[in-house]
Amino acid sequence: MFWSGKKLSQEISRIFAPYNDDNIDCNAYTLHVGNEVYISVDGSPRDENVARKLSRDEHFVIPPGQFGFLLTHEILTIPHDAMALINVKSSIKLSGLVNVSGFHVDPGYHGKLVISVFNAGPKPVVLSEREPCFLIWLTTLSGEADLKYSKGYKPGFMGITPKLVQSIPSINTSVHTISDELKDLRGRVDLVFAIVLGVGIPFFVALLVAVLQVVLGQWIGGKSPSVDININAFFLYLVVIVPAMVFAFFIYQILKRKREYHVIVKKVPREDI
Repeated sequence: MFWSGKKLSQEISRIFAPYNDDNIDCNAYTLHVGNEVYISVDGSPRDENVARKLSRDEHFVIPPGQFGFLLTHEILTIPHDAMALINVKSSIKLSGLVNVSGFHVDPGYHGKLVISVFNAGPKPVVLSEREPCFLIWLTTLSGEADLKYSKGYKPGFMGITPKLVQSIPSINTSVHTISDELKDLRGRVDLVFAIVLGVGIPFFVALLVAVLQVVLGQWIGGKSPSVDININAFFLYLVVIVPAMVFAFFIYQILKRKREYHVIVKKVPREDI
């Protein structure tokens, strides 16, 4: 049976340290971010792959697509005849931060909690030391757990250990970073394509005009020597180059829109199309 707010108030002093009755929210207790966090790195290696110590009320950022270990400010002592369930507060969860560690605390556990979170949202999540971030509910078991089936035989966490830090890759390239890199690559491809169109087509047309000028000059020279070959070649160049450039521009726009359409289709779930 889950504990009520009244029972939490009665047992609060032996469950949480430090404790405050104002942290009781209905039948849950509010836990706060402690003075130690670890946030995974997006895209580039970090000099020191260690947890970060926070000063009082210091802010930190969890970028989109990144993991984090958050140490609670409170020390918990769970009775041997109870267990606890934890989750992220709704106000923070709606920003995209979700709990990806265990959702329960074992009977007999004593220590702080290290909660693993992931920013699944599109924007960075900004938190601070001592910020109310988690809710915990306690429930009574059918009987007291033996030491064999409880955590009373070994201490819990009092900090973020190097072993925990090593469990997360030192570089975790997020989807957002990959998307930005693809946009940059697409821009470079478009630039190269534009250069090829701007240089290659005029060169080809100039070569074509030069060949036609020779042929046309021979034909004009044989039929009408008084006609200026250069003027004819100039107009012939305009007649060829302008439609060619316009045609190349429209082909480029069609291919570009087709590529963007395929990208949009891949991003939209099939059932939403």
